[in-house]
Amino acid sequence: MRPRLVRSQTDRVIAGVCGGLGPYLGLETAWVRIFFVLLALANGIGILLYILLWIILPTAEMAGMSREQVIQSNAEDLARRAASLGQDVGQSLSGQASRSQGALVIGLSLILLGLYFMARNLGLLWWLRGDILWPLALIIFGLAFLVREMRGR
Repeated sequence: MRPRLVRSQTDRVIAGVCGGLGPYLGLETAWVRIFFVLLALANGIGILLYILLWIILPTAEMAGMSREQVIQSNAEDLARRAASLGQDVGQSLSGQASRSQGALVIGLSLILLGLYFMARNLGLLWWLRGDILWPLALIIFGLAFLVREMRGR
């Protein structure tokens, strides 16, 4: 009998999507993870698919919940993790971060930059022109550093 399709709470790296898909499909979880990484690198759809599955797939503990409750609970979990990551980035930018949080900011910046280029290549950001984005980004980062410096005095 095929197991239920749920997110794994024990075999997880991010949200347990691959850890749940592996047993459901009869594959090693490592192969499912490799598949998602390749999809992410090939055209970026792997990231979007992973987030979508994170939101719609229940965990085993959510067995009695309706589909709407599962989606709401998973979306709230995703929002909590994003908020926590945002707080870590804020602490790093304000100079209160540890060395590992600094690495987190650099990693997050690289991921966001990669997501931007991927979205541009997929045509999702046709309205956002690079000749406007980069000067605007430099201005925003410059202002952030100036405000940080002024608060420090």
